[in-house]
Amino acid sequence: MSTNITPCCPIKPYRHEAHGDIREDPYFWLRDKKNPEVLKYLQQENDYADQVYRDTSMDQLKDTCYKEFLARIKETDETAPFKDSSYLYYERTVEGQDYNIYCRKKILQGSMEDISSLETAEEQILLDVNQIAADLDYCDIGHFLVSPCHGKIAYTLDTEGDEQYSLQILDLATSPPSYIHRNLLCDITSQIEWSQDGNFIFYARMDDALRPYQLYQHRIGSSVEEDRLLFEETDERFHLAFEKTHDSRFILLYLESQITTEAHIMPSDKPELDLRVVIPRRDGVEYNIETHNESVFLMTNYNDQKNFTVMRASIPSIESNSKQPLLEDPAENEESWTTIIPHSRDVMVSNVIPFKNFLTIKQRHEGLPRIQVVPLGSEGEVKEGDSHFIDFPEASYSCRYQDNAEFDTDLLRIKYSSYLTPATIYDYNMKSRSLILRKQKEVQGGYDPSQYIIERINAPAEDGTQIPISLVRKKDLPIDGSAKCLLNGYGSYGDAYDTSFSHEIFSLLDRNFVYATAHVRGGGEKGRYWYEQGKLLNKRNTFDDFASCAKHLIDAKYTSAKNQAVYGASAGGLLIGAVLNMHGSKLFSVAVASVPFVDVVTSMLDETLPLTAIEWEEWGNPKEKKFYEYMKSYSPYDNIAP
Repeated sequence: MSTNITPCCPIKPYRHEAHGDIREDPYFWLRDKKNPEVLKYLQQENDYADQVYRDTSMDQLKDTCYKEFLARIKETDETAPFKDSSYLYYERTVEGQDYNIYCRKKILQGSMEDISSLETAEEQILLDVNQIAADLDYCDIGHFLVSPCHGKIAYTLDTEGDEQYSLQILDLATSPPSYIHRNLLCDITSQIEWSQDGNFIFYARMDDALRPYQLYQHRIGSSVEEDRLLFEETDERFHLAFEKTHDSRFILLYLESQITTEAHIMPSDKPELDLRVVIPRRDGVEYNIETHNESVFLMTNYNDQKNFTVMRASIPSIESNSKQPLLEDPAENEESWTTIIPHSRDVMVSNVIPFKNFLTIKQRHEGLPRIQVVPLGSEGEVKEGDSHFIDFPEASYSCRYQDNAEFDTDLLRIKYSSYLTPATIYDYNMKSRSLILRKQKEVQGGYDPSQYIIERINAPAEDGTQIPISLVRKKDLPIDGSAKCLLNGYGSYGDAYDTSFSHEIFSLLDRNFVYATAHVRGGGEKGRYWYEQGKLLNKRNTFDDFASCAKHLIDAKYTSAKNQAVYGASAGGLLIGAVLNMHGSKLFSVAVASVPFVDVVTSMLDETLPLTAIEWEEWGNPKEKKFYEYMKSYSPYDNIAP
């Protein structure tokens, strides 16, 4: 029998004071990650956890479940190839190897519309990540990008796990590909983009808080000292991101806070030009743009259209270094714009991708994603009357755009998944309105989806709002309160917590669990209004909604309080901590908060922490008393019962 003693964390008096209020914090000393006493205590906790696993049946159960997980995974596999110009690109995995192998084949004959007619050359391995990782303790490929001429590849590499990347560039004219640059720029973000001629690459640097704030342009083969700084964002509430328009004609720089956007643009084939602002930032207004021949499509929430509208206008020439905004602000001159998708309280627009003959609009309706297809004329004008939606059959699912590399095509590539449907790649023919199955991830180990059922139910919140719950269970599971249940949630940043396939959950379902997801306010499942009802001074709605979902699963006899467990990670860990403090064991007997955000007030008061200022637009700035008092009312660390 083990004599291992539960570790006891030393208490060291410390006080925080704000707005005349004093908070005792005896564990504040643990924030010093370099303190030998902190490291010693953490090691004691890890040793204790290991000992508990060894002394109980948990260790054996862990090994059993791990073997079940592996039995369902096909380790030697490859992704559905996608077409880009005259090549098919894909990735492979090999049993016993941990990392992907990036590959391509040259198309000799045939088309993607009739894939059986395709003839290709032999496979060319572009990058075997297993070879890179062989001598590394950590390896992550952030972004892998083939040049527009298909003669080079660039990728970003993190070897420390700190999300700071180096840039690598290879020449594909040699066999095997040879490095032009290796470990160039060792402190950039993962994101990169090529100029259209393949002679320049764009990258971003971070400040001390790891906020992307500078956009640079590097000429291939030159020294980094010669790199051109294209933009620097000085407002610490904003970070930058960048991409090409889908027609590849322009580089777009986005400056984004939680509630405001400003875009800048430059031709991708004229890297010598400067960036030009598209529409100057306006507090609380977000927008994205895409281009199509002489038209520009604008997705925006201007004039308090919270769920976004889609508009179209003519795009002026940007061949010179003009300092004037490229487009009229619709808030000032609405007549210069034509509305394509009007605003709706019930439907939120989340993304827009134009093709030569079609405009695709990703939306959220009744808590689920959907895609609308709108035919376009040669100048980007909408053809009236032919708009339609892509149908998906299951009660709860996820879908997103995937590997849409080409502009001049009638095929829209989609990745679809649900609790019961493994990752599935479709090409949707927008002209014939037909779904073409390209690849479904194989599930091994005797998986039979007909044994299970997906349900979508609603739980009444304290204020009467209906909160969606997605759940999956065995069809023959008794609904009499005897089943175990794992309920998970998130509910922050407007992120939609859509359901997707996981090999792991079947080890629960086959042990007579219900697996459920609470789509609480603060998430984005039902649009921006849903999100705003669960942030800032409405944040407690998130916790009340989750508790209502847990209660409803008990009332509806899916489970009982003694058989229910709850789980959340990061901001979802805040959710679990807050609900645990508010309701104790009345609704569940197990709570798991993974990497939880639980010390809300102290964190939001500490501007030395990375990205604190950015987070104020989500939680509020506790320098203001109203936010301080509200945060303190739910912050898990500040509300632990004696």
